[in-house]
Parts: sequence; structure tokens; C-alpha cells
Amino acid sequence: MTLAEAQLVECNRCGDCCGSERVGLTVAGRYAWRWGRVLGGEDGLILPIEDAPAGRINAFRCSAFQGNADAGECTAYERRPLRCSSFPVFGAHAVDIAREVASNGEYRLPLTDTLFRCAWAGVVIVP
Repeated sequence: MTLAEAQLVECNRCGDCCGSERVGLTVAGRYAWRWGRVLGGEDGLILPIEDAPAGRINAFRCSAFQGNADAGECTAYERRPLRCSSFPVFGAHAVDIAREVASNGEYRLPLTDTLFRCAWAGVVIVP
């Protein structure tokens, strides 16, 4: 799929990108934690999980996501921050993707590798 086609895909609001319990300890997990530093603070959306299981570094959850790891919804979807609304194929992501496609001929969206319900899971971007 081209980047333009990927940008036409609608978010299915699965919530997989909203918490570390839904992302593995992969690039996606570390990336998502960076969202926490951007959105965090006393009134931030991203909240650390203090009693996370052993081995879960930087565990977090989004305070706007209501539900559990199996189902839920974003209560701030219509007013979600740019960091959330640009995931995974808009804004700065699009620039990075275009650069990778130009260099390598294709680009698999690594940020969705562990987000199995995500509308963009397994998508490979081609020219």
C-alpha cells in the first residue's frame, strides 16, 4: 500500500496504542513511552503503572482510554493530542516513512508490529 493509501485508512479505535499492556517491549513500547514524556505531567494523559509486573519497564496507560486490554474506547478521541492523531502514518511519521521507502523501496510499519487489532497492523508501505 502507498503512504497516501495508508493515510486513507481510518483508525478503528481499538486502543492498542493506548497502553503498554497492549504493546510489547519493542520499538513500539519504547516509542509509546516517549508519548508519556511528551503528554505527561500532573494533568497528562499518560500515567505510569506503578505496580507493573517484573520485566515491564516504562509501563504506562492512557487516562483517556476506558476499558481493558480486550476492549475499550478513547474518551478523548475527537480532541486527542497531535502525538496520538498522527500515529502511525501522519505528521513526522510520514516524513520518516517517505525517507525509508525512498531508501529501501518499502517500509513495514514497526510501530504496529505488536498492535494486532490496529487498522495498520502488518502494513507495508511501498512507492
